Amino acid sequence: SLRLSSLDPTEFKAIIVDEAHHATAATYRRVLDYFGCGSPGGAVHLWGCTATLRRHDGVSLGATFDQVSYHRTMLEMWDEGWLCKAKPHRIETGLDLSAVPVSSTTKEFSQPKLAEAVNDARRNALIVEAWVELARDTGRRSTLVFCVDINHIRTLQAAFKAEGVAAYAVDGKTPADERAAVLQGFRDGAIPVLLNCAVYTEGTDIPITDCIIMARPTKSSVLFQQMLGRGLRLFPGKADCLILDMVDNCGRNTVVTVPSLLGLDPDFDTNGEHVDAVYSKMKQFTAECPDAVLARSLADAEGTVARHRRLARDAPDLDIAHLIESTNLNATRDPTQWRKLSSLPFTKSADGDFFLHVRGVGTVRVYAVHEGDTSRFHSELMVKVDDKGVALPLVADSLEAAFAGVQSYLQRGFAREYQGMFEHALRNPNEPPSAKQVALLSRMIGQSRASQIATKGKASYIISQIMTRQKSEGVARKFSRHRAKGAAKIKRGLVVKV
Repeated sequence: SLRLSSLDPTEFKAIIVDEAHHATAATYRRVLDYFGCGSPGGAVHLWGCTATLRRHDGVSLGATFDQVSYHRTMLEMWDEGWLCKAKPHRIETGLDLSAVPVSSTTKEFSQPKLAEAVNDARRNALIVEAWVELARDTGRRSTLVFCVDINHIRTLQAAFKAEGVAAYAVDGKTPADERAAVLQGFRDGAIPVLLNCAVYTEGTDIPITDCIIMARPTKSSVLFQQMLGRGLRLFPGKADCLILDMVDNCGRNTVVTVPSLLGLDPDFDTNGEHVDAVYSKMKQFTAECPDAVLARSLADAEGTVARHRRLARDAPDLDIAHLIESTNLNATRDPTQWRKLSSLPFTKSADGDFFLHVRGVGTVRVYAVHEGDTSRFHSELMVKVDDKGVALPLVADSLEAAFAGVQSYLQRGFAREYQGMFEHALRNPNEPPSAKQVALLSRMIGQSRASQIATKGKASYIISQIMTRQKSEGVARKFSRHRAKGAAKIKRGLVVKV
């Protein structure tokens, strides 16, 4: 261009690019190439800074910059006091977004379809209700709301105004002078709620913001982090930033949430605790018990670790010492001799229930119902595909008959999966345990006991028994919840009721 050609590259020593993740764009590259940045022997140095090391489109910044000279993570910035604390609240909307298409190129939701889906009266009312309870009534002064499109802005703005809230909005079509006036009013604390779409995601410094509403679902961690960052600037009198994370039912379309940015389960509920404190606790839990990373709350993680500690300490129902000594993997010193009642690998839980995990099907639970001096054994199935519990039409007068009924039920209704339980036997089971097996067993039962296990087959069996025991408490809770709902399910032609 005429303006660019009027500049002499030899008069410049360096070019500084703010929001440097844009530097790979053609408009930037044209300027950088003109000054010889990146060319062999080029005299002009290029320096960039950005809070976004990854672009939405996946294009690497390595095409423009040689190296990352300095980098701080969000967690480090929290620890060092450069950012204010984030206090996320998970708000489940119940809205189904599973049918919203995802672009094959950007891997993001189709914006028109997403806007159509989330611009829902009930969801908007829930957003306002949550804001009133968690933000306005707790003294939050300045709330920034991220929406999907202009129609979404207008509808949600109307919902706020219906509650008497002075909610303002800006979008790409808002005149520059009006946008500047609204932004200044927000910065001055005169405007309590400011809605926008794709205007304040980056390049805007509004440190007074003490509440962010994520009304726009996204699959992009880059976009989510940009929106989150608007509320993390330090400001006098601002202790933290409240994040109202509106979480919809997205089916297989996993969305980004505050916990998922830190490597936790996207459905993890921080219960309003500062996210850096939650992460610190989870880091301790997962160091002791890797399975804790699958937890969906601190309480869930604590329970996982507690079960892990109990098993590592003694695992009384599994009788680890006897399993190590025995040459018969199904042998036991349990006086009931229950393992001899079935060829299926049932495991007994601490409360006396029996569990069987079937790959591709789910978990079967056999439990006793005591009526006076007699006991009857019932069975139920936690179905893997939808995580819902269903009662099986199996009631037996003895444990052996209950096990036989489960075996017959699986053979008839899930023949392929049933056969697979016996086809997945280890190759060369009499060889020494693998390094992975030894490492896992060392964490589970201690290094001294793990070193006594002589074969792959025995190692595999003991690992299976311990992991089944670990899962049993959580599965039992799911069974109880779903029984209480009184739901009905149809599985492969069999009608069963909870």
